[in-house]
Amino acid sequence: MKSAPKTLSTAFFMLIFVCGYSQESNFNMSGYLDFYYAYDFYDPPAKQRQYITQAARHNEFNLNLGFVQAAYASDNIRGNLAIQVGTYPTANYGGEPNAFAQLIQNASAGLKIGEKTWVDAGIMGGHFGYEGLISMDNELYTQALATEYTPYYQTGVQLSSELSEKLSFRAVVINGWQNIYETNNGKSFGIGLDYMINDRWGISYGNYIGKDPVNGEDRLRFHNNFYLTYTGEKFSSAFVVDYMFEDLSNSQELALNQSSNLYFITFINQFQINDSWKVAGRYEYVEDPANVLFSSPTGVFQSNIVTLALRRSISEQVVFSMEFRQFFGKEDIWRSRENETGTSNTILSTGLTMRFF
Repeated sequence: MKSAPKTLSTAFFMLIFVCGYSQESNFNMSGYLDFYYAYDFYDPPAKQRQYITQAARHNEFNLNLGFVQAAYASDNIRGNLAIQVGTYPTANYGGEPNAFAQLIQNASAGLKIGEKTWVDAGIMGGHFGYEGLISMDNELYTQALATEYTPYYQTGVQLSSELSEKLSFRAVVINGWQNIYETNNGKSFGIGLDYMINDRWGISYGNYIGKDPVNGEDRLRFHNNFYLTYTGEKFSSAFVVDYMFEDLSNSQELALNQSSNLYFITFINQFQINDSWKVAGRYEYVEDPANVLFSSPTGVFQSNIVTLALRRSISEQVVFSMEFRQFFGKEDIWRSRENETGTSNTILSTGLTMRFF
């Protein structure tokens, strides 16, 4: 762990050198900073907020995500290398066996094999889902639990193609469910489809199938993601459904008659007040009765979540966000520093995000 800062600084200066040395327009360098303050009213143990990786620290100013990225793109070849720091990679990459993995957000190379078809290999972003890693590009500052519990990153090979002006396709062969290093002897697979019905309406479908290790056993996981979007001049909306099945046939959960089906329902609306201000709302319903993805004190996870956000674009490169988030349900899923449990929780967050270069 002690070598990580030295490794990060070396990688950072390598990125600057590569992009600064080349005078060709094929090279590009970019960066991103995401600072935040979040207050969790359940006062979580060790100030680490439960169930999330974004804006994960309670009652402290911190850096959620900062990265620099070098990109190369020509007619037939492309590549990306992005080095990251912040509380997000610390929270989300904890399962990687090598500390260096926390620094790598993207490390991929691609080859064009058709008019609009590419093959990319390396560490890349997830191939399905509505919201993305970059908060600045989403309607709200924090991500929905459906986003937090589907892969932000993955390692393998991706085939992508624009089949028509309205339809695009992705297919992946990857090491597993959000991991850089392989964790079993198998590989996982998935596809993604995006279709623009017209200028305002679009639909997407993505899936994942693979065997992932849980408590010492490999369990078959099949995840499906579907969303419908509407984009108007001032108003936009998205309706997202995630359904996941995990095979528990050899596990204790089945003996307890618990379901292995997990559901996410997410509904997002955004209204642009003027050139500077936007207001957005999100409703989520999450049900994980067998703790397939979530780990709750009661052994069952179920919650409704309402989020309201107000965002101001200070410039094209800088956005300030204020957010209120309320969790409520029937299960005692929250645990406080005093070891108390409860069914509801309130979180207030502010975020300042900036792009540079």
